Amino acid sequence: MKLRLLLTDACDRSCKGCCNDQWDLRTLPRLSMGYVDQFSEIILTGGEPMVAVPLIYKTIEDIRGVTDDTPIYLYTANLKEPYIAILILGMIEGMTVTLHDQVDVKYFRRFTALLEEYKDTKSLRLNIFKGVDITSVDTTGWVIKDDIVWLDPCPVPEDEVFMRL
Repeated sequence: MKLRLLLTDACDRSCKGCCNDQWDLRTLPRLSMGYVDQFSEIILTGGEPMVAVPLIYKTIEDIRGVTDDTPIYLYTANLKEPYIAILILGMIEGMTVTLHDQVDVKYFRRFTALLEEYKDTKSLRLNIFKGVDITSVDTTGWVIKDDIVWLDPCPVPEDEVFMRL
């Protein structure tokens, strides 16, 4: 079973159709760090986790204090600080980036320019919302899912448990 861990409900976007607007995130069960090694992988998510970078670092450190074996992945749509995102990627097994609209491509391009050492060693997944054009960006090493649309309702995948800090 995978753990989808809500780090924060804060977000720097106001996406119409956002899945988080469909749930009362305060009612999610709280994670006890002593149980993280029971999951096959841990997905750090939000809101938008990159608005709480110190919390990402602390959470990774806390998880690694319990288990070195459980893979950790970060889900983000915010690459405005590409050097920070690269530092975080160096601490975990992979990242899923979502491009919601065309302005996100500019930040994604800056991020990918820094990725050379990780293209073969990290899991890199790219979700692209319908209408976003990335033809001008090198996506070597990325597993791409495109033409994404918001789902209503947004289900938590069957093989995941959704919890909060």
